[in-house]
Amino acid sequence: MEVVLQTKSLTKRFKKLVAVDNLDLIIYRGDVFGFLGPNGAGKSTTIRMLTSLIYPDSGEIFLFNEKLSPTNKNVLRRVGAIVESPDFYLYLTAYKNLEILARIYGINPTRKQIMEILEFVGLANRWNSKVKTFSHGMKQRLGIAQALLHNPDLIILDEPTTGLDPYGMKEIRDLIVQLAKEKGKTVFLSSHLLYEIEQVANRMIIINNGKKIIEGNVKDLLDTKNVVYIFDVSDLNKSIQLLNEKNLIKDVDYQIDNNKLKILSQKIPAYELNKLFVANGIDVYSFKPQRTLEEFFLEITQGKKQ
Repeated sequence: MEVVLQTKSLTKRFKKLVAVDNLDLIIYRGDVFGFLGPNGAGKSTTIRMLTSLIYPDSGEIFLFNEKLSPTNKNVLRRVGAIVESPDFYLYLTAYKNLEILARIYGINPTRKQIMEILEFVGLANRWNSKVKTFSHGMKQRLGIAQALLHNPDLIILDEPTTGLDPYGMKEIRDLIVQLAKEKGKTVFLSSHLLYEIEQVANRMIIINNGKKIIEGNVKDLLDTKNVVYIFDVSDLNKSIQLLNEKNLIKDVDYQIDNNKLKILSQKIPAYELNKLFVANGIDVYSFKPQRTLEEFFLEITQGKKQ
């Protein structure tokens, strides 16, 4: 797999504070890579180093196998980024903003190219509206459009759903998925909204106090421990009786919570239990995992506190 971004022993200090502490991470082409950590973990400092807004005290950054340094920034042309909240000329239109920003980047896209980008982010119908009339979610989508102007291979997004309502969050989440699947972009996504990362990322890293806690495939990391499933069934007593009759009690732990059956299955997949209930005349209205990336995050970071 092609390595798009890699850091080696990346370190940044602010006087006595070690904001980023020997951070190693690796991102491959096509990844939607979740960059997770509590406030103060070092996420923003890392992103500022990745985009050369600040420089590390030690360690190395490689973009597309080229070392990033104060004297070698050309590789950043292949990177698009939104660091914190995007800024625009509020009294100009969305189209005019992108046109001006393109010139600042040293590129000259055609009208068709700008309109295609606005179409992609869902703003084509507002191309001639002044940005001051835009909602926060629309400004975030325009920020993604800005990051796409020079057709970069890597997109770095710093907390892109902050301050959005659930609908706006879903719009950004859908855009991120489209960036990876339809546009073939690699996405580096920093967020404290752990549910959002779980929805879109295939790989992730968790940092705390500037240090890497864990890195890997999202699904594999979530599967490393047992998951509690909540079954909403038509007959709780019959369900428990069935588990007893099939001699499954030794393989599952269960409890009743709010008229639902909570099962921790160490050996039997939840879908097999679902089939068992249905085959024996028990309606299963729903079953869902209770454990989420948020719970995993808390387990990991609390366990690593010094």
